[in-house]
Amino acid sequence: MERPLARNPALDCALALARTPMLAAGMRSQQLPDGVRTLLSLVAREPGALEQARRLSGVSGAEIMAAAELYVQQVLLHPKADQYRALGLSRDCDRKTARTHMRLLMTWLHPDHNENAWRSAFAHRVLAAWKDVSRAAPSADDLRAAKSNDACDVSLRAVGRLPWVRRPLPPHADHGLGGKAALTNQRPVRLALASTILLLAQTLPAGATEQDLAAGAHALQTLCAQTPVSVEASL
Repeated sequence: MERPLARNPALDCALALARTPMLAAGMRSQQLPDGVRTLLSLVAREPGALEQARRLSGVSGAEIMAAAELYVQQVLLHPKADQYRALGLSRDCDRKTARTHMRLLMTWLHPDHNENAWRSAFAHRVLAAWKDVSRAAPSADDLRAAKSNDACDVSLRAVGRLPWVRRPLPPHADHGLGGKAALTNQRPVRLALASTILLLAQTLPAGATEQDLAAGAHALQTLCAQTPVSVEASL
């Protein structure tokens, strides 16, 4: 059994406008319905477009063609229409879709294909709209890249921030900043080491025994072994 064809909202609007032209003002202020490309394919005389529209609507080909042309003129190309509406586009369209709509409209409006003066005037509007939209509309590759980046951002947010692990720096590494920068980075360590030596010396009593001096020297030796800076350099 053959499946029924889905309705085309843009074709339904065009047929309703043809029967009730007063609907034009309201349609101009509304968002464009789905299926506008079908209307553009009709006015461009794309092969198979009229037959499919006849099967969808059940009306004659002449009525469909008149309705499609009226809708494009009154809703898409009316004087206050912006660049996107003039091409029958939504603002989130990609450049490939914009080019297709421009091609269909120009097939219908181009002076080489039709001698009517009003269609030539509309052709200039379509070309101007295409120039503006093509500069702003992203390509299909741009949209895929943006979706990929969004997915990556979501994944990173789901994982959360990775813990930061402190790593000791090599004793003489300058990290691309030159020896002077490495020496500058060691200054706080040298000052801290010198202060520690003075503190140790002050804590020893005046009558310290030889055993006390040995214990202090051992503590100082242990501290120096843990620090990449020599005592001589610090003093």
